[in-house]
Amino acid sequence: MNKFNWFSRGFNSREPVDANGWLSVYLCLRVEIECGNWEIQESTLMGTEFSMDFPFMNANLTGLHNKCGYAQVIKSKSCSECGLAKYGGLMKFYFDEP
Repeated sequence: MNKFNWFSRGFNSREPVDANGWLSVYLCLRVEIECGNWEIQESTLMGTEFSMDFPFMNANLTGLHNKCGYAQVIKSKSCSECGLAKYGGLMKFYFDEP
């Protein structure tokens, strides 16, 4: 068995992919903390077709108010086929907008 052929086959797209199609649906959770009782509420914002990875980028910015943030979009189907993360784009979140 050629390990390279087995390992790399998960990275080849078997279906046509729209370059901008990943913008339509995401798995993103909105977490709200009520200051009075510290109750945490979680809700899905954008569907379940794609997953996102929020990397930790700069420890000096932890706890500061940020206007926006970025996340990597993970191609879940490719990840499940080969066992490694395959990223399909970058998503920008605006935190100050409703």
